[in-house]
Amino acid sequence: RMVDPALTAGMSEYVVYWTLHHHRKFGQYARQAAEKSWRPLPQKGPRQCRVGIMGLGVMGADSARKLRALDFDVAGWSRSLKSLPGVPGFQGGEGFRDFLARTDILVCLLPLTPDTRAILNAETFRRLPKGAVVINASRGGHLVDDDLLKALESGQLSAAVLDVSTGETLATLREPRCWLAGAAKVGSPNPAKRSLPDPLLAYTRSALRLEIEGSVVRAYRLASQAVSRRL
Repeated sequence: RMVDPALTAGMSEYVVYWTLHHHRKFGQYARQAAEKSWRPLPQKGPRQCRVGIMGLGVMGADSARKLRALDFDVAGWSRSLKSLPGVPGFQGGEGFRDFLARTDILVCLLPLTPDTRAILNAETFRRLPKGAVVINASRGGHLVDDDLLKALESGQLSAAVLDVSTGETLATLREPRCWLAGAAKVGSPNPAKRSLPDPLLAYTRSALRLEIEGSVVRAYRLASQAVSRRL
């Protein structure tokens, strides 16, 4: 498994960008510009925007810290309780319900396991405040596509950002009703977790060097053991 600081930074940039995009209503302003319209929209401060991050591993924790630095109200949820400065933590089923109730922008950065598969479903969306935004930057298997579409159509969700998808999600994205006013969702070709060439090369070199050095040490130990048995 590759541990790439640039990969973590790229994920955080993606989460921060889309959080700011929806918090500052840039999508609505873009639609107004296309219609040659100029109407100022009500704007809250970041402390009034409650971001909830599902999964506080390396990427989730880094995203949480960077959003906190921008003064967003950030909380995290995970299977086991994790603590970050300035980021309230929730855990387990009961904690999940409380976590969703206080979340305006929901970010999924969970690993995909049997327990987390299909966790982005109708029940999850129903427990969010009306008009919430969902950002799935983890795995397509977390999402129930039909439930998402229904939540968008009903207005329970105002928007969804999908960095990952299943085959079903890709088919859903092609449906014209996904782009109805108030029910738009954005798909992207997985840029959040794309490694940059230079850090990837540096990581590969380091991993190979450690593997070669480890192989030499293992060979030396085996040779020493063989010699010891003969003496």
